[in-house]
Amino acid sequence: MKEKIIFHGFILIIFLVSLKRIINNITYKKEINIGKGVIYDRESYKGSANSAKTYTYFIIDKNGKKYEDSENDDTIEYGFLIRDTVTFRKLHNGNPKSARMIERNGEQVRNYYGFVDYASAVCIILIILGYIFIPKLLKK
Repeated sequence: MKEKIIFHGFILIIFLVSLKRIINNITYKKEINIGKGVIYDRESYKGSANSAKTYTYFIIDKNGKKYEDSENDDTIEYGFLIRDTVTFRKLHNGNPKSARMIERNGEQVRNYYGFVDYASAVCIILIILGYIFIPKLLKK
């Protein structure tokens, strides 16, 4: 009985977190969610020998508000440099500084939605289908 409560509680938490992410994506439309700015600084960090190098880019918009975008080994693939003009998406994930850079100097380098956005929708669908079909399979 205790295991069932823990399992269903865990599924409920995943469901609520995924649902919150989907609601954020619907609530914050593209027009008000997009910002433009300039990269003014960059930091990098590498943990152990087997971990990827993480880059943090610091962006300032025309109003002086600062944002941050962190990714693994982006410099090689996307070529973000200091003083690049970027278009970014505000993420609304609890940190008001979080952003996802989409364009660099007018060229698209990433999609508007990231992996977590797609994974949230997939999790919701799988949880709903699981609660519909698994009990039917267990009754047979």
